[in-house]
Amino acid sequence: MQTVIDVICDALNVGTNEEILTIDINDSVDTIKRWDSLVTVSIALAISSKFGLELDIDSLEEMTSVKKIISLVSESHNNKITE
Repeated sequence: MQTVIDVICDALNVGTNEEILTIDINDSVDTIKRWDSLVTVSIALAISSKFGLELDIDSLEEMTSVKKIISLVSESHNNKITE
């Protein structure tokens, strides 16, 4: 779980001159001002690279909170193991 949070945090902090963000499991697009659609794409690319997952457009639409992203990674990882 912490690795997923670290990936999200890195994506949120890239290219900004603002204070470095720390996030937790309860954060989402509603609680973090700089989490926009471009950040969501950055998170998806980082998650895909880090965990070797193929994410589709439906997955991108679901990536609106830390909890949902952790769940998505867990489900995708479990599906990969059972295939």
